[in-house]
Amino acid sequence: AGAPLVNPKGYKLGTLCIYDMEPKELSEEQVTALVNMAKQAMIVMESHYQNLLLKQSQLDLIQRNKDLKKFAALVSHDLKSPISSIKNLASLIEDSSNGKLDNEIVDYIRMIKKSSLSLTNYIDGILDFYHSDELLSAKKQKLSVDKIKSELAALYSTELDLNLMYDTEMTDLEVNQGALMQIMINLCLLYTSDAADDLLGV
Repeated sequence: AGAPLVNPKGYKLGTLCIYDMEPKELSEEQVTALVNMAKQAMIVMESHYQNLLLKQSQLDLIQRNKDLKKFAALVSHDLKSPISSIKNLASLIEDSSNGKLDNEIVDYIRMIKKSSLSLTNYIDGILDFYHSDELLSAKKQKLSVDKIKSELAALYSTELDLNLMYDTEMTDLEVNQGALMQIMINLCLLYTSDAADDLLGV
């Protein structure tokens, strides 16, 4: 006697069979028990299959995280090199000017240097964030809301009429700086992109 093994999608994958040396008639209780055993066997098989899928997904996720870390390190290096060159060039201009530059240009140079430093710190924060084994438990630090605002202001000091405002009673946040700055910069980029489109009539 046998009972079909049916998966959750309705496919019959096989049969759970019982046999004896002599033909016999199963009672109603035995038939019910055989059907229930087939269901239990299917549950075990399906659970084993799902575990295999989960293990494969975990392996894929581990590999993707490794690839992401390599990519983050590569991008970090490629970004920090030109930023460092910009900062050094600004310092060279400032040092070689011998006081011949007017105050406005000197202020621009200082803004360039300050923005370069902020970008470098931001990139380092992102790299640390992606090197964390657990993104949700990434290294956090206590930051003041004013500091976050000042760093953003330094990055966008020459942008199109970008006014950073916040309405909160909190003075400090315990967050991953790289992750937070990434979010805030993306929001500012979205705003400045829309503002530029409006200015150009796009």
